[in-house]
Amino acid sequence: MKKKSLKYILAGAAVLFIIFLAVGGYNYSSYMSAKIDCLQNEGTITEENIDFFAFNWTVNCER
Repeated sequence: MKKKSLKYILAGAAVLFIIFLAVGGYNYSSYMSAKIDCLQNEGTITEENIDFFAFNWTVNCER
């Protein structure tokens, strides 16, 4: 019985880790998209800040 519960805990942890990586990848993609949009619209990036694993980021763009 204990081995089955350990397997479920490990499987759950693996699923949560994969979700964590997917969300981080999506956030980083959004960050890069904001930077590219700024540069394509002839803007200048005045400030950019990206925190751990791209969960919190900012890009300030001025023309």
